[in-house]
Amino acid sequence: MWYLEDMIKYASWFKLTDFQAHINEDTFNDYSAFRLESDIPHLTSTDGYYTKDEYRDFQKHAQNYGIRVITEIDGPAHARRFIELGNYEDSPEKYKNLGLDGTHFNLSNDSGARDRVLGLMDEILEEFLGGDDPVIITDAFNIGMDEYFGNQDDLRAYAVHMYDQVVNKYHKTAFAWDSNASLANASYPAESYPMDDIVINFWKWEEVSGGMKALMDQGYKVVNGDHRWYIVPGAQIGFYDYANEEKLYNEVSAGNMVGWYGNGTIFPEGHPSIVGGNMLIWNDRGMFAGYTVNDIFARQRSQYPYLSQAYWYGHEENEAFSEFKEKVNTVGVGPGLDNLYKDIDSQGEVVYNFDMESLENNVVKDNSGNNYDATVVNGQLTNGKDGKQLTFNGDGYIETQHKALKWPYTAVFDLTIDTDQTGDITLFEEIMPEQECVKKDGNETGQEKSVIVLKE
Repeated sequence: MWYLEDMIKYASWFKLTDFQAHINEDTFNDYSAFRLESDIPHLTSTDGYYTKDEYRDFQKHAQNYGIRVITEIDGPAHARRFIELGNYEDSPEKYKNLGLDGTHFNLSNDSGARDRVLGLMDEILEEFLGGDDPVIITDAFNIGMDEYFGNQDDLRAYAVHMYDQVVNKYHKTAFAWDSNASLANASYPAESYPMDDIVINFWKWEEVSGGMKALMDQGYKVVNGDHRWYIVPGAQIGFYDYANEEKLYNEVSAGNMVGWYGNGTIFPEGHPSIVGGNMLIWNDRGMFAGYTVNDIFARQRSQYPYLSQAYWYGHEENEAFSEFKEKVNTVGVGPGLDNLYKDIDSQGEVVYNFDMESLENNVVKDNSGNNYDATVVNGQLTNGKDGKQLTFNGDGYIETQHKALKWPYTAVFDLTIDTDQTGDITLFEEIMPEQECVKKDGNETGQEKSVIVLKE
């Protein structure tokens, strides 16, 4: 959560106004996750999630910096996490057989599939948008709807239902990715869509019959998130690993929606249907592919200044990229955010060398030469077989001065486990998803590269 909070500060530094948080997703290695605490059994990811209170506080934190969080819960594609609910032995019938395949909802009326899907999504919307103390507190919510290959009228039925719920029941502005889901036809006429309260996120021209112009002609407002500027760490499927900053500076604009394949259109600047733009980063290789938050920030840092310049001001006539880049370097990342991109200063390869046989005022000394002393919480010195040792009784830990180390790194320590110890032991964690066992329920979790496994 600290990283999201710092990203809000960074976005605010460049006067960006919205931050879209993608709560559920599938990755290329068949991994899926849902990152919010939920009352629905088995929905919340066990390898890292935000509690409801944490997420409420995050949105309030963003509001204090002038930024609105737009939460996205994606469907009916990218729905692996929801579809997998039906695989558990204790799963009720209403969660079974939700998928056309492993990642796409079955939206047909066959055997009540659509009703089961919409019932689940209504349950999710009520849990997070409903009640006297809703989890999602801002006035906008994204319902997804990209990349669905099933029947397009079934997709429209899903869209009309979700739009009605978000706009008319929960009184929020509904955001959605461009697709045929929002394109009216004879079966689902324009009157079925509360268009005044819908904003379309453009990403790919080919997703809509007739392209974005068809949706704009229908009356939708549009945010330009052209996928030719996408970043996918590791440069999967041809997208950028880092932004091509010079190309971005010279070409990004509110009206330029030509798309990756060049099939789109360049609209006039100031077009009344275009209400903003966004830049996106997709961790399609999964969160355990070896990228730290510092690695991700380096990529986001190659996007934000150009988005801000293009949408707030436009290009300065006759200003070369090199001149603008000097301004970007001068502006920097904002107060107190150096931890997002700077390597830890160290006298040598060893960052920490803690003296675990000495404890003074709940502090263990760092003998690496860096003086990165650490704080001990709920720990004490006891006598061990080879002298003094630092001992914890289940609720203690050592807190270092840094939130994360640059990957890869090596941690070496001696560990004595009490004979009364049962269950899993968290040896260490960064303020990122908690490191757990390599296997869960007999299945690989994709965490093999950065995990220590303890067996009882």
